[in-house]
Amino acid sequence: MQLHRSELPAVTGGFLPWFAALFLLSQVPLYAVRYVDIADFANHLARLHVLEHVGDSPILQRFYQLQPGIAPNLALDLTVPLLGKAFGLETGLKLFASLCVLLAASGTAALAAALTGRLTWVALGALLFAHNAFFQLGLFNFVFGVGAALWLLAAWIALDGSRRPRLLPAFAVGATLVYLCHLAAFGVYAVCVLGCLAVRSPGEHGPWQLARRAALAGLQFVPALYLHLAMFQPGTSLAAPFPEAAASALLAYKVVVLLLIPKASLHTAALPAGIVLAFVAFCLTVGWRHGDLSMARTAKPVLSLLAIAVLLMPPLGIGSSMVDLRLALPLTLVFWASLDLSAAGQRRSPWLPWAIGAGVIVTSGATLVHWSESAPLQRDLRTAMTHIELGSRVATVGVAERRDGPGLSPHAAAWSVIDRSAFMSALYVRPFNPFPVKFRSEFVSLASLARLDQDGPAPPLASLRGRFDYVVAFGSEAATAEWAGSATTLYASPASRLIRP
Repeated sequence: MQLHRSELPAVTGGFLPWFAALFLLSQVPLYAVRYVDIADFANHLARLHVLEHVGDSPILQRFYQLQPGIAPNLALDLTVPLLGKAFGLETGLKLFASLCVLLAASGTAALAAALTGRLTWVALGALLFAHNAFFQLGLFNFVFGVGAALWLLAAWIALDGSRRPRLLPAFAVGATLVYLCHLAAFGVYAVCVLGCLAVRSPGEHGPWQLARRAALAGLQFVPALYLHLAMFQPGTSLAAPFPEAAASALLAYKVVVLLLIPKASLHTAALPAGIVLAFVAFCLTVGWRHGDLSMARTAKPVLSLLAIAVLLMPPLGIGSSMVDLRLALPLTLVFWASLDLSAAGQRRSPWLPWAIGAGVIVTSGATLVHWSESAPLQRDLRTAMTHIELGSRVATVGVAERRDGPGLSPHAAAWSVIDRSAFMSALYVRPFNPFPVKFRSEFVSLASLARLDQDGPAPPLASLRGRFDYVVAFGSEAATAEWAGSATTLYASPASRLIRP
């Protein structure tokens, strides 16, 4: 498993310029559109606004307060304020989003080099997953953490960390940093390290050698586990029970999750995901049939354990949602990193970087079109909310999913926090989410009345009347009109409605 100095990864000529060009191409939509339709973008931006301004805003202080401490979800909240000092919070958040993509794609390439001993055009394909569903949802800390975990895993394999005790402090620091990025990313790294232990080097025999390697590998996780047990105070339950359902229903659900892995890793839209997936499937089939492609030996137990984790993890829990489906991204990236293109295959595939570039254009273009269509809806809603009173209490309600035309993330109501210092019920803060901002205790029950992260139908408008000054309902125009009834509508669009209850 160790790469000796004479076996350092050989980099295909032109790889780095191609990687840089395709990365920049993948980021065009993020900066070409002002109001990106990343689901959690406005919500993250609103929390960062509170984090920066709550100290000098008496209105914000009525609703929010800081909650410093250790939590496995801090990458965004630590990095963006620093970027914001130079570029502003909105651009800083976009730069952090780009950094997430860069870290995940370059981490996949680094892992490919560690697994195969070289960097071929295949590793360039990591950028095909730049617009994956988790990025589109705004799960930036998770994507950032997965990228950091892949880099650390690449170092663990390349440096043969399980046999070098002197490197233990460095890997312990790395594992702790991955933990602080995101708990699920920390779990991914731990599972991958466990999978690496299943690969024995020539001449290694007996259980004692394996036990020694396992103990050394496990010690790197001790500091992060200590932090988690001693200092982390989650706002939500860490219990993760399976939902009550028949075994056949749970099995069917897990089969669907496994089938969704390729699409979730590529794009939220079916058409671009289907186009790129068809191309990838064709290339993999032809490559394996002609013997040009193979899979790195070390990756096989790692991928097996990640797949088992998808089957065993519940869909909810650990203070998060989509716990099992989130593993789709690291599973896909580790699989891609494990692909080894032979020297003959490399010579026969000069077209491969151009084909991968075409795939990046397809996914990035689809994102640009979608965001360009939804941007006016978000801009107009923000404009409408600039007319509400300062310090208003705003409820957010998802009435029905919009299916005919461009939609709008319900988190777009978070602009009211930025522009009007509003209380917004669905803001990502404690005690609902482990971030360094929290609702004041007297407003927690109010926020619970209209949380977008709660299952079930939208609450009736009557239950919000007298408690909130405004309600933003999201869904089709007909659905929001029916839900609002006779309440005063201040603004309506095909995707949202601002109501005075």
